[in-house]
Amino acid sequence: MAVIDDPQIRIIVGGLEQFSERQIIQLSLEVTANLIETTPVDLGWARANWVPSIGQPYDVVVGQPNDSSDVGAARRKQAEGRNALRGYKLTRGPIFVSNNVPYIQKLNEGSSAQAPAGFVQMAIQTAIATVQGAR
Repeated sequence: MAVIDDPQIRIIVGGLEQFSERQIIQLSLEVTANLIETTPVDLGWARANWVPSIGQPYDVVVGQPNDSSDVGAARRKQAEGRNALRGYKLTRGPIFVSNNVPYIQKLNEGSSAQAPAGFVQMAIQTAIATVQGAR
């Protein structure tokens, strides 16, 4: 990265970075919330496993589908991820929202009557529209 010597340019770049970080945080939180809300629920395991992370995707499935304490552990991991997002800085890398339950793709393909096929893409599109509308 180039060193910026001009104080005015540093102020402008700093303002752009802050604006970008705020937008990314808002979008990431909105995407996470939409994914959680729109995921079909049988046991709550898939819904609880939407985990936001910074720098690299979260690649662990939290808990087991038939254990309510495991669903609680997954929800705590979700909350940790959302809290980490609130302090996001561009220098920390990209943001991911992952779900590693084995059947999440089948759910997104429409295997549940509770949500249409493509609910993941719709949740992301809705989040983008919401954030754009908030500007």
